[in-house]
Amino acid sequence: MKPYFSLQRVLELKERREQATAQRLAAARQAAEAAREALDLLADQRRRGEAQRAEIGGVIATVGQLQNASYVLDRLDQRLEEAATAAREAEAHVNVCFAEFTIASRERQMLDRLKERKAAAATAEEAALDRKTMDAVALTRFTRGRMHPEGSTS
Repeated sequence: MKPYFSLQRVLELKERREQATAQRLAAARQAAEAAREALDLLADQRRRGEAQRAEIGGVIATVGQLQNASYVLDRLDQRLEEAATAAREAEAHVNVCFAEFTIASRERQMLDRLKERKAAAATAEEAALDRKTMDAVALTRFTRGRMHPEGSTS
């Protein structure tokens, strides 16, 4: 007989919460990875822009070309800073989601262990009851055997 676990519904809710937090964590990790990729892309564009500016500086360039290159690099710097901020925020969100997942996982594991202990206790109790019943049967047979020995004439 399967033992009744009074907190089964709570355990199921904890399992669902753990699954939900795991999904949020996965989504947050994907968002953080996308933010890091965007940051890397902008950093690469910035490096290429700086290289182009250096090429322009090596060649006789007009003031307008130099100003334009400077403006493009300044704008890239702004976008790079925005992307770095977004990446930091995404990483912070990952940390929050991970903490929530850890808590949800521990709560579920705690209830799982409680359920296992309760099941083990029920199994031990059932085994003790079976032993007690078998002892009573054996004692009854023994006392009958002493009262009515086989082979004796009464």
